[in-house]
Amino acid sequence: PSPRHAIIVTQMGGQACGLIVDAVSDIVTLPADALQPPPVTGGIGGPDAVTAFLEGLAAIGDTMVQVLNLASLGDGAKLAEAA
Repeated sequence: PSPRHAIIVTQMGGQACGLIVDAVSDIVTLPADALQPPPVTGGIGGPDAVTAFLEGLAAIGDTMVQVLNLASLGDGAKLAEAA
């Protein structure tokens, strides 16, 4: 991490968790019905290799954004242990 990085604080499994990211360009709130299911991919590693990390997609104006499934980024037990 460097002074240019940002920390996003979120709640996972009832516990606060900080994620270090390169940058934050915008913060938006999406209604649950705005999410579309992630696309089915057939890339290397199988169809779930990419979509396992996505909660879904949402259109914001002319931009399509990917919504991460934070629980899939790490093992919940390891996250609790790290906290």
